[in-house]
Amino acid sequence: MKLIFLSLLIPFLLIASTNDRALYVKKYANESKTALVIGNSNYSGKLSKLQNPTNDAKDIKNALEDLNFEVVYTTDADQAKMDQKIREFTHKLESKKGIALFYFAGHGLEVDKKNYLVPLNANVSDKYKVKYQTIAVNEIVDRMQNSGTRLNMLILDACRNDPFHRGGGGLATPQTAKGTLIAYATDPGGVAQDNPNEKNGLYTKYLLKALKAGDLNHADFFRKVKNDVYQASNGEQFPYVNDGTIGEFYFKINSDELKSTNKRKSYPKENSTFSFDNISPSTFSLTIDPTPYDAKVQITNIKSKYHDGIKLKKGNYNIKVSKSGYITKQGNIDLKSDITIPIVLDKEQVVYKETKPQISKIPIDKDTYIQPAMIKIKSGSFMMGSDDGDSDEKPVHKVTIPNDFYIGKYEVTFKEYDKFCEDTGRSKPKDRGWGRGDHPVINVSWNDAKAYAKWLSKKTGKNYRLPTESEWEYVARAGTTTKYSFGNSSSDLNSYAWYDKNSYDKGSSHPDYGTHNVGTKQPNPWGVYDMHGNVWEWCEDWYIDNYNSTPRDGTAYNNKKDYKVLRGGSWDFNAGGLRSAYRVRGTAVGADDGSGFRLVLSD
Repeated sequence: MKLIFLSLLIPFLLIASTNDRALYVKKYANESKTALVIGNSNYSGKLSKLQNPTNDAKDIKNALEDLNFEVVYTTDADQAKMDQKIREFTHKLESKKGIALFYFAGHGLEVDKKNYLVPLNANVSDKYKVKYQTIAVNEIVDRMQNSGTRLNMLILDACRNDPFHRGGGGLATPQTAKGTLIAYATDPGGVAQDNPNEKNGLYTKYLLKALKAGDLNHADFFRKVKNDVYQASNGEQFPYVNDGTIGEFYFKINSDELKSTNKRKSYPKENSTFSFDNISPSTFSLTIDPTPYDAKVQITNIKSKYHDGIKLKKGNYNIKVSKSGYITKQGNIDLKSDITIPIVLDKEQVVYKETKPQISKIPIDKDTYIQPAMIKIKSGSFMMGSDDGDSDEKPVHKVTIPNDFYIGKYEVTFKEYDKFCEDTGRSKPKDRGWGRGDHPVINVSWNDAKAYAKWLSKKTGKNYRLPTESEWEYVARAGTTTKYSFGNSSSDLNSYAWYDKNSYDKGSSHPDYGTHNVGTKQPNPWGVYDMHGNVWEWCEDWYIDNYNSTPRDGTAYNNKKDYKVLRGGSWDFNAGGLRSAYRVRGTAVGADDGSGFRLVLSD
């Protein structure tokens, strides 16, 4: 049987540019090098068990440690474990900087031109749920590029069958990115050879061989691996490289090279007839080390833009360090030597007098928070789930909501969430350029949503929280028993929802691509907007793959599992995923551009 191999090397983010290996060695010999290595073999279900990945990962780990990388390592990892290791890796990068390398061996999938790494125990039988049960390659790339490292690599030797039986194979072709090198084990969409009779997969076998030599610059390194794999496979497997890098990188620096770069010529004192004066250096390096780390640093009396290690002439410079939510610090320094100056900003103390706000059907904007618009929901009973849906929507069962409660009229917006970030010093989530303001907040995890609810509760003296899954479906149905709150026909969705047909399918250059301001479509019968589409909404519950043991009284399922529940569909999802009964899952720390939340208010 033939398996699809993907080996992706993302990204090399190179700042230095030099063709002289000796200068490279002298400049980067002591640079930190950090790697995350993952190998998944023991798959089940529609994804076949793989022979090579755990061996590949172990051997890559050992090879990198021999090259002085600090390695974070795991094998046969589920989604929660992969998330944990990725976070650990990211934290190390943020503190160490230098060189970053990510290696994954296992199954990989392409859905809608996006590439995903498959953990163990992932259910990928439905392509519309893939993004919620896998790890997006783009997430890894973003984390590495935002860590402040000099150079990043992602190596992915991902071998897969196509569980959706679409024909063809391989992953999507990557876009060229400045400072990024992407290398596949075979050309995008191509089929790579399985290697069942050897310890390592074919691509990794020659990758290890090249690592052992390690004496080539990165461009020649991958060219050699490509040529070796092509020849070994008799031309059937042709590795693909997409190179947007600047500068050079070498895996190995020999001890002799280190000695030669530090070696200086000496002349016997008695033979010297020359006389030299000591001349002071003309420039000095200045680094400002701010806390928080992402504070803005400016040198106000020069035109040059500040960067760490900036070279300046001897003299006086006015330094300004600022960040929203913190007290700005500004002062003069007398630069006469190389220096690093730590500057710690103090948080602003916001003083306000606040009475308990009343429930309102329109948002109330305060100085430090926004009280969300709420709709009162009466207690009652309904039938939860669907006999016509997926297995995790069964069995259909009666749920009784015993008490009245309030639910957000709209999904939480960037305007609301940004107040939280400014008040607490959190980094604001990215909006992908689609707009902030009244757009629903995206790129927030379940943990982020819980923290926001806790913060808003403290600000207002009210009890804000996430809805339970049964409360969410109760409101989504709004007294109906149909697929959607307006009926069974998906042809009417355009009036009620932002979803793939009127958003994602338009293409990234179209103004309708992405999320949209909340409340711009028709509400459901209870006056609640965007319960279908725009963004997925986090619920309080842990996810379980059936309703056999879930509560019938409107409370959350709180037996701890690996995933949390998301509901409602999103701007990039199909009509089936917007049904009132449809469910997906995500880790509590996962966040992407299709996930947000709304709040519930209860006594």
